[in-house]
Amino acid sequence: MNPDGLSNKKVDMKSIKNRNNNGRPKKPIAEVRDYFAKVRLNTEEYYSTKAKASQAGMTMSQYIRATLQNSVVKERFGKEHNHLILHLTTALNNLNQLTKRAHQVGYFAVDRELKPLITDINNTIKQIEYDG
Repeated sequence: MNPDGLSNKKVDMKSIKNRNNNGRPKKPIAEVRDYFAKVRLNTEEYYSTKAKASQAGMTMSQYIRATLQNSVVKERFGKEHNHLILHLTTALNNLNQLTKRAHQVGYFAVDRELKPLITDINNTIKQIEYDG
């Protein structure tokens, strides 16, 4: 015994039956967040996100999680879409040149070229809308 009247024996806390179990209980495995995603934001993005989170009454982490869960991601354009957009850009460039020529020499001089081009542009736009 030491002068305070206590035993010098070391006590293993796991062996004590009336051990204090205070504190937060362990979360179920499904709720434990094991992964970390680092995102870099510029000053404007950071303060904008912080303000939106504050306005929603959430922490930034909660706000970003909720935003990620509720967002809908559209896939990027595929090769077919890119080809259609390139075709449309080319046709619109031709339309611009024909418009310039129509202003210079008159509409009737470019009428035969203009009608099929407009039909081609309309068909390309419909195809892009249908595929998208």
